[in-house]
Amino acid sequence: MFKRMLLLVALLVPFAAQVQASGPVRETIKVKRKIKSEKHKVKKTVNNTKRTVNELEQGTYVENSVKRKVDDVTDPITDKVDTVKDLTDPNELKKRAKEEVKDKEQEAFDDWLYEK
Repeated sequence: MFKRMLLLVALLVPFAAQVQASGPVRETIKVKRKIKSEKHKVKKTVNNTKRTVNELEQGTYVENSVKRKVDDVTDPITDKVDTVKDLTDPNELKKRAKEEVKDKEQEAFDDWLYEK
């Protein structure tokens, strides 16, 4: 954890030293994130449309639609069961700890990025 924090600080020091350049860097990162988000939304829409067209051609649209609705209802229940299982699994605990560290690093970066 200390190494990651040190690395994060080492990466942010050049940005802190160049106060004038931080504005364009921040704006570039923000625009990049927004483009990535919009690209993901469009790609998801296109893929869902392709899937629907294929299902209509094959005549399986109604069956698959019902399956998706059933999955929407049962997924929260299975997620809760999986969460309870993961609470006792050492590998999942290790994975969760790593994700928390990564999330904190991302949060620190976002705080820097969006500070005024």
